Amino acid sequence: MHLYFENVAIHMFRHWTGKYYPKNDERNLNKYTILLKEWVEISKIMEVSKPDIPSNIGCPPYNIIKHYARFKAVK
Repeated sequence: MHLYFENVAIHMFRHWTGKYYPKNDERNLNKYTILLKEWVEISKIMEVSKPDIPSNIGCPPYNIIKHYARFKAVK
């Protein structure tokens, strides 16, 4: 997972939200694009799960819609 999140997470999020290619909706919308309403649900699930995440595995996840650029690999 470390290599995956090394400068790649922000680009994958843009692919998954259909915002990777500026001004090209045809290329952005594809079978792996996740709709905004689904991202809202994912964010709610992440928020609810915070108390159940042990602190020894790292900090709890942020709201992915608002803070997707903060997701990164840590040592």
